[in-house]
Amino acid sequence: MRETDILLACLELLEHHPSVAWCMRMNTGAAVFGEGENQRFVKFSEPGVSDIVGQLKDGRFFAVEVKRPGNTPTDDQWAFLRNVAKGGGVAGWVDDPAQLADFIPARLQVKTLPCSVYCPHTKDKK
Repeated sequence: MRETDILLACLELLEHHPSVAWCMRMNTGAAVFGEGENQRFVKFSEPGVSDIVGQLKDGRFFAVEVKRPGNTPTDDQWAFLRNVAKGGGVAGWVDDPAQLADFIPARLQVKTLPCSVYCPHTKDKK
């Protein structure tokens, strides 16, 4: 399964989840537009920002990093997820849309701050 397919399935699930107020896809990276003197470099977001961000109906910010099976978050992505969790948000990564079924309920029950980063594969936890 391609990461794009996983991402789209995650967005679909989150858009209909009863605990989610809103969510959106975050694009990161850079591009060069124009030619010659009109050429400009445009940066999209900061390195490590999660693929999906949003807000739960209880007011907490959430971030979800989406990976292809077999891949794990980069150091910058781990740093972003840890910062979200440290600030009281809900953060985690998935490599299968079905993991969101565990991710959201597990984090909704956590009321202490900071909350740990959800990791579908405990051996990959940082």
